Amino acid sequence: MDFLNLGLSKEIVDVLTNLGYTVPTEIQTKAIPLLIANKDVVGRSETGSGKTFAFGLPIIQNINRDDETIQALVVCPTRELAMQDADEIKKVALPLGVRVCAVFGGSNLDRQIDALKRKPQIVVGTPGRIIDLLKRKALKIASTSKIVLDEADEMLDMGFRPDIEKILQNVAKQRQTILFSATIPDEIKEIIKTYQTDSVMVEVGTENKALDKIEQRYMFVDQKNKKEALKELFYSDIFDKTIVFVNTKHYAEDLERFLNKNKVSAKALHGDLRQSARTRVMKMFKDGKIDILIATDVAARGLDIKEVMYVVNFDLPNQLEFYVHRIGRTARAGKSGKVVDIITNLSQLSNLREIEKLTNAKILPYETNSENLKQYFVDTKKLAQQNNRFAKHGKNKSFGSSAFDNFDDERPNKKGRNLRDKKTNSKPYNKTKNSKGFDDKKYNSKTKQNRNGKNRGAKRFDDSKNKMSKSNNTKQSYRKNDRNRFRDEGEDLLIFKTNKHGNKVVSTKEKSKNQQKQNYKNSQQRGKQSKNANKKWFSKFVK
Repeated sequence: MDFLNLGLSKEIVDVLTNLGYTVPTEIQTKAIPLLIANKDVVGRSETGSGKTFAFGLPIIQNINRDDETIQALVVCPTRELAMQDADEIKKVALPLGVRVCAVFGGSNLDRQIDALKRKPQIVVGTPGRIIDLLKRKALKIASTSKIVLDEADEMLDMGFRPDIEKILQNVAKQRQTILFSATIPDEIKEIIKTYQTDSVMVEVGTENKALDKIEQRYMFVDQKNKKEALKELFYSDIFDKTIVFVNTKHYAEDLERFLNKNKVSAKALHGDLRQSARTRVMKMFKDGKIDILIATDVAARGLDIKEVMYVVNFDLPNQLEFYVHRIGRTARAGKSGKVVDIITNLSQLSNLREIEKLTNAKILPYETNSENLKQYFVDTKKLAQQNNRFAKHGKNKSFGSSAFDNFDDERPNKKGRNLRDKKTNSKPYNKTKNSKGFDDKKYNSKTKQNRNGKNRGAKRFDDSKNKMSKSNNTKQSYRKNDRNRFRDEGEDLLIFKTNKHGNKVVSTKEKSKNQQKQNYKNSQQRGKQSKNANKKWFSKFVK
């Protein structure tokens, strides 16, 4: 079937032929006849299925070119999607004399108001900017008879429902309401019931049909080697267009600096960039001037870029639903794609199992021939065994926190004895080093002098040191012993804890012996200086 058989006019078909579009997609075949007949339609299809033309072509055909009012309004969740929809519609509308205008946040408001004064017949915009223009009375949609909600589920996820309802209440009551969404949650059903009349559902395949063409893999690496592993991934395996997703703009900018410093050309795309900068970055990526785009979830929806072969999740999304939107940037228009997830702890590995259920696809370990990349891989089986081993003695631990936090003290030491004295139910004092790391053997020679009344200052320090060690015998000393014990057994275990940012940091830091000696000398000198200063001060009052 061709476009002419769908009921489109010959002039529109001629424009499509000149653009290279000769065969309609499945969603276009099902939706275009209904929309030409002015039916309310709910469309659900896989990503990259050509839904922009599915609603755009019927709107262009039904536009009254003699009427200079706004006849159709397309609402999109993001600036990128609004720009993309406007550009696609303009390809067909401009040759036919239909005027199209795009309005969205982050761009010059006065210029957009000037564009609206040129009397466009189709307006494409984001909810926030549309509401702003309505308040300024620069956008008049009281007579608008066609409204499209593109990516409606994403707009609801972003909290735009009040804005959507306000926009729907401002357009004409006798209207055609068109809704396209990747999923149909309960909120979408409520909007359909409230604002559509005798709507027709158009579905193409299943919600995750496109995911069958995506190969998903994961890399388990240490947190401190995460960026290095990504760099080696681009050095050895990935040479095509790639979108790297992170969770925050800070990570996007930091990763951009790191990759560019290591001669990997990349650009960051996030919500705080000015619109001119975002447009420039997108143009560079589409034109092939850069092959790596580092994006936050603001770009997870709406980016329709051809030939994106890889999606790398440097950070797993905070919500599992965003995962589907992210990986949907590859395998567009029936092509295949690949996804690489970089994870750093067992909790994230557990999240991948949930993602497998959500996407109904198996996520396997990443395979490579690069030895430089393999050196960063973590043996998950060994890690799981260690995690289970520690979990038997205390609380359920997650990788990334200290392996010995909340760890039961009745565990065998290197010689097979329990670290807790069962008779006294107390922990034995470590004769070699106390909790502050001082070596008791260094002071053995001084204790003899102390008995003879010599070096009493050292004796007082030694007594207080021993009291402090016995009374403040914390987990830290045992963590050091356990770390040495496991190293002696040949296992590469480090003592980590998790900071407020979720990163692993070493929980103890041993000072060198020279530093310990220097600290002791400094404390003695400060004591002498204080004593001399007191004598000098008292001498003023004593004759």
